[in-house]
Amino acid sequence: MKASNNDATLEKRRTALGTFNFAESFRLSADRLRISTLKRIPFDAPVRFLYYHSIELYLKSYLRSHGISAAYIKSKYQHRFRKLEKACAKYGLKLDDEDHDVIERIDGDNYWDARYLTTGSKYFGDLCALARTSDSLAQFGYERLRIMGEAARKPLRSPKRH
Repeated sequence: MKASNNDATLEKRRTALGTFNFAESFRLSADRLRISTLKRIPFDAPVRFLYYHSIELYLKSYLRSHGISAAYIKSKYQHRFRKLEKACAKYGLKLDDEDHDVIERIDGDNYWDARYLTTGSKYFGDLCALARTSDSLAQFGYERLRIMGEAARKPLRSPKRH
């Protein structure tokens, strides 16, 4: 089956490096909000969503860096964090138990609950744990891109302060 023009455009626009840099922008924005002294944010959902999205993009960037097409990633994985993690593991991504647990917690309803208001009690986990997982993926992604010869900028470490 021949690729359509839309597929070719998608491949050009969603490179491993571009996706990585986009993930960085979400992670760094989340870091700034998380450590901000601004106390007027009544919910942490915006910060949580920024971390979730950065994690998703880092995983997708890792797959792109291994030659997986953007169209395939979009159709096969969408926002399925556990499936993304498993696919990345097949290409050598080794996460520690805490990072694995964070990704498992994001998958499913918690991802959507950070995007849309839902009521009732829920355990989302700690923002610092999200920051650490996002930071870990940034470091892995950077190393992978450097191996590929990409001119990736070394990611800043996420601040420790909560």
